[in-house]
Amino acid sequence: ENMMKRTNPVSRYGSSMSQWALSPGRSLDAQAVTFPASNLKPPIGKGVGKLFNLGFDFFRSKKKSSPFSSPLKPTASDAEAAHQLKLMNSRLVQWRFVNAKASAANNNVASREKKQVLCAWDTLTKLKHLVLQERIKLQKRNLEMKLVQVL
Repeated sequence: ENMMKRTNPVSRYGSSMSQWALSPGRSLDAQAVTFPASNLKPPIGKGVGKLFNLGFDFFRSKKKSSPFSSPLKPTASDAEAAHQLKLMNSRLVQWRFVNAKASAANNNVASREKKQVLCAWDTLTKLKHLVLQERIKLQKRNLEMKLVQVL
């Protein structure tokens, strides 16, 4: 008797007794509109305005202060706004730190690569100079051999 009954998910569609609706993250006053199981299509034309205004609800949610309250006295919405500001500021500082760290790493790699290119260029220049000296020595020997043959 303690076994859970299996139910058809379509028959429980929109039911306020579902586990999802009763989960702690769901508020009881924000219940979904129930739809009959035979008509599972969303309503047409009703949700477009709500969808458009979802982003603006954040700006409208700030409570207006009464004329009798002090403008210096912090309200709950001010505390929430200050908390959100602190969170956003800490995220900004974290991203700045990450970007600075990545920039420093990129600069280290770039300077190391520049040093390697400079060392390679220096080595190639020395090798070219050495080859040129060997050619000069070889030409000098050839000219000396020709001189010996002539004399």
